[in-house]
Amino acid sequence: MITKSIIASCDQKRCIGKDSDLLFRDRDSLERFKNLTIGCPVIMGRQTHESISKIFLDCTSVIVTQNRDYVPFSTLSYIVESLTTAVSIAEDIAVHDGFDEIYFVGDKQVYSQALSLCSRMYISEFKNDLDEDMFFPEFEKNQWKEVVMFPYETHIFRLLEKISEEQSHQGKNK
Repeated sequence: MITKSIIASCDQKRCIGKDSDLLFRDRDSLERFKNLTIGCPVIMGRQTHESISKIFLDCTSVIVTQNRDYVPFSTLSYIVESLTTAVSIAEDIAVHDGFDEIYFVGDKQVYSQALSLCSRMYISEFKNDLDEDMFFPEFEKNQWKEVVMFPYETHIFRLLEKISEEQSHQGKNK
């Protein structure tokens, strides 16, 4: 089974970007992103692709856009019109290439649709609050458990895993 995971960097107010650009380019979080995704299929919106593709060329990008004429920066890219198609292609690539995880890396619309599909989130939460216009979507925090929390100078890294229905019911019965 392929694990579906979100990778996001945000501030304490859940800001993920401004004017279609990433706000956080911290060395530690960028290195973590690269190490997690190297070679793996990564699903993203067009604006996210334009923001990060020149930095990360070592992953297979599955880009969700309504622009059928869009030309990606990377040759390891697939252009699709829906998240459903993106997930199908990413899973096929992962199976073919021997990976057990695919990643969603933004934008807000991709994150919103991916939340219900994912069982894991890698979140880098930066301590500064910025003037922003794009936010990570709200999610039910009681449906996720923090597995790892590691503080850095500029941010806190958290690995969250979705609580299964069975685990949720066990917690209520105690």
